[in-house]
Order: sequence, then structure tokens, then C-alpha cells
Amino acid sequence: VMAPKVAVLGKSWGSRMAAEAGASAQVVAVGLVVPPISEDDAGNLFRNIHGEVALAMVGDDKVAPIDRGDVYRKLLGDRATWIEAKTGGHRIVPDFVDPLVGFLQRLRGRWSHGEDEVAPEL
Repeated sequence: VMAPKVAVLGKSWGSRMAAEAGASAQVVAVGLVVPPISEDDAGNLFRNIHGEVALAMVGDDKVAPIDRGDVYRKLLGDRATWIEAKTGGHRIVPDFVDPLVGFLQRLRGRWSHGEDEVAPEL
């Protein structure tokens, strides 16, 4: 049985767990929603993520300041998809839904195993 390919999404402290899971070869996409991850921790976590990353942040979030998003994007480079809501605090806001769905749809081709790929076994 071939191991499935998955996307993981984490909000707040769950974003750290999602980033850690992103180090797995089966994870093709990671969604980090209002991640309160320090710059030092982000440097260590983000370098191990294999797939694409959606960063969803809110302009008035006091827990995960939006200006930290600049650091996150620099660390992730072209693997980052930026999603921003102006207001909503430290929450999953409706402005995130369509962009996150679009992010996953854009990666649709990565969900299946290729013929030349050596897939990990379960």
C-alpha cells in the first residue's frame, strides 16, 4: 500500500505542528494560519518543510503580528503563498477560506504518485 499524500493546516499553536509535519515526504502542502512562531523557531522549522506553504495572517492580530510575515516569506522564498485579512484578530476569518481552497486546488497535480516515484510504504 502506498502512503497517501496530504496537506496539513494548523491555526495558532497548531501551525507549529503543521510545520513540523511538513518535514514528511508525504506532505505536499502546509497551511499556517495566524502562526505565533518566533523568528528563530521559524528558521529551524521552515527549512524542513518539503512542500508549498500558505501563510494566512490578520492585520490586527496581537498574538501573531502580521509584520512577522515578512520574515516568514523570506525564509520560505517562492514556496510561500501569502493570504492576508485586514481585521479579525487571532482567528480563522472568512477571508481565508477561498484563498486556502485555491491554494490547494493549484497543487492538485501533486496529490497523486508519479509513475517514476518511489513511494514510501505504509
